[in-house]
Amino acid sequence: MRKKVLLLNPPSRGACRYSRDYFCSKTLKGSYAEHPLDLLFLSGILYERFDLETIDATVSGLAEDECLRRILALVPDVIIFISGSVSMHIDFPFLKKVKECLPCVVMVGLGDIFFDLENFVANSWIDAVLLDFTSRDILRYLEGDRLAVTTMAFREDGKIVDKRLGIQEADNNFSVPLPRHELFIHLPYTFPFARNLPFATVLTDYGCPFHCFFCVYGRLGHKSRDLQSVFEELGYLSSLGVKEIFIKDQTFGADYRRAMVLCGEMIKRRWNFSWTAFCRANAVNKELLSAMKAAGCHTVIFGVESASDDFLEKYKCGLTSSEVVRAFTLARAAGLRTAGTFILGFPGEGLSSARATIDFAIKLKCDFAAFNIFVDKPNDKPHNMEYYDQSGFESISGNGIISASQMRSLLSEANRRFYFRPGYIIRRFLGIKTMYEAKMLISNMFGIIKRII
Repeated sequence: MRKKVLLLNPPSRGACRYSRDYFCSKTLKGSYAEHPLDLLFLSGILYERFDLETIDATVSGLAEDECLRRILALVPDVIIFISGSVSMHIDFPFLKKVKECLPCVVMVGLGDIFFDLENFVANSWIDAVLLDFTSRDILRYLEGDRLAVTTMAFREDGKIVDKRLGIQEADNNFSVPLPRHELFIHLPYTFPFARNLPFATVLTDYGCPFHCFFCVYGRLGHKSRDLQSVFEELGYLSSLGVKEIFIKDQTFGADYRRAMVLCGEMIKRRWNFSWTAFCRANAVNKELLSAMKAAGCHTVIFGVESASDDFLEKYKCGLTSSEVVRAFTLARAAGLRTAGTFILGFPGEGLSSARATIDFAIKLKCDFAAFNIFVDKPNDKPHNMEYYDQSGFESISGNGIISASQMRSLLSEANRRFYFRPGYIIRRFLGIKTMYEAKMLISNMFGIIKRII
């Protein structure tokens, strides 16, 4: 009899909703909720050998009691859960209660918190942690071939066995079985830049080849997924009737030739997806952006971070503000919408510098802007997190120059100055292409109003 594996995104609590995805945890802003990419990839890896069940309690709005009831009704042999540094304070008590109710269940965790192994060691109800959801190690672990594991730590005979070999730069290619989107597609996942439903998330590479000091993805190394497996997945999504995809590569186009092949194949096969991707300002050119547009891309997201070249250099971003201006100009010329991510309150940054970044966002004429507050993660390298709802908003602290209250005011000021310009509002409404896009725009505008009042 095949074992039953439950893929679990734990409940959020109250009005505060959490994203625990791809080793990055944050409070959700606006009304969107993205797919848990970790669980999606694991669904393909486990599909042939285990009976799979999924519960995404956050996107389904399940309270803890209802989520626990559903878990107990399933009686899984294994629970693979995701957690994160911003949500572990509610995740761990809930998950521990699950383990107490099902003492024989094997609990396997993923998330940014497990880069610090002490978060595993100190919680005896966790049986193992996985640090690469693209590897087959979860199969090896569950089927007893633990000598071959290289991306996990687990308990065995009362001892901690650490089999994490770290980043293996030489192993820069990977292939995964077809992710089982049908297990997730019926749930109400949303995305602020999407123009259509159904909506799906795709990953064509893992990690990032760049090493910005505040970002987790450079720590994962970088490896590219076999393009044939990507084409298989895109064809499968088309057969499911998916119209919109988010290509969640952290730097689409980092491998220029590969990105051009992918865009060319999307055009050739006429899948007709509309899509969004992250790009790097100094890794795009006119040809790539034009190919992306022809392949159905409508929005590119650039990590701008700061208007200050000094801070960009200090935190090893590897780009300059002039390169950012050039990238936004090229993207608009290609007919693409642009989104920028910005960080306010770097260590050592004062109010004038932070406000210069807000001015820069307006000058760039972004279609969208995400303003984040720099936060030091304990027991780890500094890392920025997003705080947008009331719970997260209260968690914002100062940086030694800008006080906590000033930081909160600064975040409200950034959203107010950017999003409530009359010309911007008119432009956004005139740019609406679909009813779903109109619905998301109105919903997100109300979310922004809630955050700034």
